[in-house]
Amino acid sequence: MTVHNRLSDNARAREALRQCLPQPLRDQTFSAVLRDDAATKRCLAQLLINLSENAIEPTVGQLGL
Repeated sequence: MTVHNRLSDNARAREALRQCLPQPLRDQTFSAVLRDDAATKRCLAQLLINLSENAIEPTVGQLGL
């Protein structure tokens, strides 16, 4: 999850992820598995936010650079 999340910071990678991220990661398929893993659940939620069509492009300051 963290690799996908970091990739989603890049515009080209984000567009690729929008097209090829498996559907089970987008729906509730893994919700029971992630119930006890708050860090991964949070990372997946952030990834889905980043991949949403109306996500805001992060600025340099938001990337910690």
